[in-house]
Parts: sequence; structure tokens; C-alpha cells
Amino acid sequence: MTSLNAPCPCGSGKKFKRCHGRTQTSAAASGSPQQLLENAHSLAGRGQAQAALQVLRQLPHAPARYDLEVKLLQAQGEAGISKAEKVLLQWQQGDSRNPDPVYRRMQAAWRQGQFKHALSLADDLSSRPHKLVDYYRAVALQLAGKLNAAMTAYTLAVANNVTTALQPLEQDFEAAIQMYDTAAGQYPGNRINTEAALVDAEAEYAIMRAAAEAWWTGRPDLSSLSPSQFERYTNAMYNLGCRDQECYGRGQVAMEYFVRVLDMQPEHLFARTNWCFLHNYRADISVAENAAAHKLTGRLIGQQTGPPKVDFRPAALSGRRLCVGYISADFHKHSVAYFITPVLESHDRQRFEVFAYHNNALEDDWTQRVRKAVDRFRNVSELRDSALYQQILADRIDILVDLSGYSRGNRMAVLARRAAPVQMSWIGYPNTTGLEVMDYRIVDAVTDPHSAADHLCSEKLLRLPQVFSTYTPPENLPMTAAPGTGSGFVFGSFNHLLKLNRPLLETWAEILSAADDSRLLIKSQLLDRKTARRDLLKDLESVGIAPDRVELLGRVASSSDHLACYRRVDLLLDSFPYNGTTTNCDSYIMGVPVLTIAGDSHISRVTASQLNALGRPEFIAVDRDDYINRAIDFSRNPKRLVALSHGLRERMQGSPLMDAAGLCADVESLYLQSWLQYTDS
Repeated sequence: MTSLNAPCPCGSGKKFKRCHGRTQTSAAASGSPQQLLENAHSLAGRGQAQAALQVLRQLPHAPARYDLEVKLLQAQGEAGISKAEKVLLQWQQGDSRNPDPVYRRMQAAWRQGQFKHALSLADDLSSRPHKLVDYYRAVALQLAGKLNAAMTAYTLAVANNVTTALQPLEQDFEAAIQMYDTAAGQYPGNRINTEAALVDAEAEYAIMRAAAEAWWTGRPDLSSLSPSQFERYTNAMYNLGCRDQECYGRGQVAMEYFVRVLDMQPEHLFARTNWCFLHNYRADISVAENAAAHKLTGRLIGQQTGPPKVDFRPAALSGRRLCVGYISADFHKHSVAYFITPVLESHDRQRFEVFAYHNNALEDDWTQRVRKAVDRFRNVSELRDSALYQQILADRIDILVDLSGYSRGNRMAVLARRAAPVQMSWIGYPNTTGLEVMDYRIVDAVTDPHSAADHLCSEKLLRLPQVFSTYTPPENLPMTAAPGTGSGFVFGSFNHLLKLNRPLLETWAEILSAADDSRLLIKSQLLDRKTARRDLLKDLESVGIAPDRVELLGRVASSSDHLACYRRVDLLLDSFPYNGTTTNCDSYIMGVPVLTIAGDSHISRVTASQLNALGRPEFIAVDRDDYINRAIDFSRNPKRLVALSHGLRERMQGSPLMDAAGLCADVESLYLQSWLQYTDS
């Protein structure tokens, strides 16, 4: 934006108002109203807001003038907002039946959080004809916290604005979807559309869930839905599934929603990948059934994306570095970043050229650390699958390493087309991708024993000699815990609520029943939400664990505060079938051991791999009964626990679990072997 008193951008040395600003203004003055308006838009487009406003003020009062004038003023911040309000009032008084100036005032009130004022303005809209008046009023009511009245207004808005007749259940569902979208920040006047806005939208979620259930149980005729209806209802079901999965840790409920989406739209990629992802948390299926679900998903994605690329012609390795690309949505403050970043920093830059593809708009200090660790960092969150695919091809990546699998933010559709001659899966996902074009999966011999694990994967397993990942602790570590030395014995769990299934809770109930004077501390960031706390306490009571035996913790202020919470625990009880990973490493570095069961798949053997690397097999049970007996024994014999946990931090720091350079050298060896095998074939 060029000020009238600033030097003219043309380089004349004169003030703008005495050079091109004067020329443009005087030229505009002699034009017609249409020419003046066009000139004002042109000036605004070039960032010359003050000059544009001068031109606009020569125009007669008209909606087109007011519209641009208000936009330019509101863009100026606080001072401009108050001026824009005066213009809007002038517009409103001079055009008594036009809803636009009232609506624009309501927008401004929303942006400033003045919801009561927005609601009073919405009431004024009732006297002004506009097809969206009821919708505007509904949004204002909702933002003011009057949800019942808002739902009535949304229903009226739907009835007045649909082009086809709706069944009563459809009308309710449509209204609930609009209310949910508003809770997500999707409403006029809000410039920020973010999922974070849904965190506290408990009531809106309950309303849409009830409407969705009523519609679905009414056995709707899907063939009668218009294309836009079909898309809205499918997305609504998908969003409900995501909310149950991510906000409350209700895996089974989320699974039911994703199944509905797939019933409606079998090719829905994200519903399919989430459906697959949730299989890892299920305690009611076998390892073979879990593997089959992943292979099915990989096959279906392959069918959707079409034939993969096969005509790669990579340059000879002599005289150049091997080009390795890592793709993930988690190059930020996230468990995956904690494990992969020290490896990226340890790569031999004489032999390897390293790319990072970050599929997330979020960037933070960890992202900057990753940027510094690689040769080329690309944020690809805005790229469509086809564009990302072409970008990776243009970068001539030799080995593409996926760190997401079917977790959130994955780009499986890109990998399924084969974006590099060699593709691998590592760290970020505890199962096979099921993709035929995913050549390898990096594991270790404990997480995936020879022969027993190979048939479960579509990839060829590459086993690292010690562990499959290393850990980076936060800085400023708190003092370690002293397990077994306090009054009363505290068992703990710091894992995601999705991992807390009924068989696991029943097992913990047996332990607490037999371990006198013991308690259970459960920490998860989801426990900040009242609904998640209520659900978990209800589940615990249903297996016989009374509320007075449990302490629930949510998020704390910092990483250091989070680690300090481990000092309140004597023994961490691992989850099964899906083990902890980062939470375990946090526990070891704080001096608290983890009790686990060595299961029959990668997801249930990660903790056994870690404890093996630490030289602490005493905490690896062979089955559920052994797990219960060991937990009880440790609670009754605290001296043994003290002896085994003594020096655990130092043991952790000297173990393969924190030898990033050693792990990187082993991984680089696998990369080179795989590449030579590819070029020799």
C-alpha cells in the first residue's frame, strides 16, 4: 500500500500524491461512475488503498462503492474498522431493504467476538428480503450460544433454500451439518477455518451425531440423494468418525462411521485409510485379520490410482550421491520427528543427498531443525497428489521413505503410483502398507521375528541389527523418578486412549484388585475433554475399577512438565495389542520401567524390542497371566523394582535406543544394498 506522502514507486523522487497519485486521481475525476469504480479496483489491486479510497469518494452512494470502500477500510486494522462501521451505517440507512450492509456489520461483529451485537444485528435482517437471512441469523444465534434457537433457524434456512423437497430426517440432518460447519469455523465473516475450532464444540457434535443416527437408522434411499446431498452426508459421517477417533479415542464408534462412509462411497480414500488404521487398535481380531485388512486397503488404493510407473532410468551412482527422500505429515513437534530427526542429522552428506517432504501446513521449531538437517526441504501440504507425484519425479529421488503409513496426513495415493524406483516404509506406522509398490519395510529382529512376520507384510522386511528407531529426549530433563520408594504403589499409563481396550482394562482391574494399596494414573491429552474423561471413567467402572483408585491427567504446560509426571508413577503398564513407543522412551529416560507382553506382531512387540536393547528382560511377560503376576509381584516387592530401575536413565542414554549415528549408519547400509539390488536386477 503506497501512502500519498511516500516516495512514488515510479522512482521520480516526488511524493506519490504529487506524481502518479495525482495523475491517477485527476484522470479518474473526469471519468464516468463505471470508469471511476474500475479505476478504484485497479488501484486497490496494486496495493494503493488510499488512492483507491480517494477515487471512491467521488462516486455517488451505491452498493458497489460501499462494498469496496468497506473492504479497504477493514483491511487497515482498528482505525479502519471503526471508519468502515460508519460507512456501513450510512449504507444501511440509505438502503433500507438491502440486507448486505447489515450482514457486513454482523461479519465485523463476529470477527471481533461481539456475538451479542451480531445477534442484535441479525434480528434486524428479518425485515430485509434475502434468501440467506435465516442462515445469517442462525449463525449469529449459535455464536451467541443459543443452540436450540439456532437449530430452529438453520432448519428454516434449509427449508427456504433447497431446490428439491427434503424428507424430515434429511432436513434435520442438513440443519445439523450447517451447525457443525459453523462450529468448525466455516461461516461468513470468519477468515480462519480450522479443525481446532471443533475442540470445544461438544453440543454441536452431539446434535449432528443424533441427526446422523436418525437419518441412517431410517434406512435412507441413497439413490434418491442429489450429488451435493450425497457428498455432504458422506463427509458428515466421515467427520463424525474423525472426531470420535481423534477427540475422544473411541475407536469402535469411529470404525462404525467409516464403515458407513465406505458403504456409501467405497472409493472414499480417507475413510478407507482410517478404517485400516483403526485395525491396529482392535483387540477382537487376529494378527492375520489385521494384516488382511491392510493388504486389502493397499490393493484397493492401487486399483484407484492406476498402474504404477515402471520406466525409471536412474543415473549411475558413481560420481553422485544416492538421493533419499523422506515423506511425512509429522516434521513438527510429534513423535515421528523425535525419532527421525537425529537420523537425518547423522546422514553422511558425502554419500547421500536428503530431501524432506512435509505434508502439513504446521511448522514449528522441530520443522526448522529438520530443514537444517536436509539438503532440500519442501512443504507439500498444498500440493494435490498429481502435483506432488510430479515434484518427486522431478527431484529424481532414488529411494523414497514413507514415515506416515495410514496415519493422518498420509500420501498413499502418491506412493501407490510409485514416485521413486525404490520405496520403503519406516518408523511412522506399525504395520504393512499392503501396497505392492512398497518394496521394503524397516524393522528389527525383535519387533518382527524371522519367518513369523514375513508373511504378514506385502513388503520385504529389512531388519536392523539392534533397534528399528532411536529416541531424542527433550532438553532440560527433570530429575528422575525413584520407583518403589513412595507410599502406596502407582501403576501408570501414558498411551493414547485408542489403545485402552476392554481386555486391557479388565487386566488392569485384576492387578489393582490383587495389589493392595495400589492406584492407577492415566495421562493423555484427550483427557482435557470432559466427554473423554466421562467415557473413560465409565469404562473403568464397568470392569470394576472404582474412581477413587484412578487419577486422570490431561495436557501440561511443557515437555519438561510432561516428563515430570512420570515421577508420580512406580511402574508403567504397557498397552496391548498396540504397545507404547514414545511414551515408553519418555518413561525410561525418567527412570521408570515399563511392563509389557511380547505379542505376535510388530504393534505388540515394540516394547519388547526396547527392553531387550536396555537389557531389562525382567519386564517382558510371555502372556496375560504372566503380565498380571509380574505387576503384582513388583508392587509387593518394591526393593526388586528399585534394583532393576536403578540407573535406568544412564542405561537408556548408553543404549542403542539413543545411538542415532549408529542407527543411521545401519540404515544407510540397507539403502545402499537395496539400491544395488535394484540396479543389478
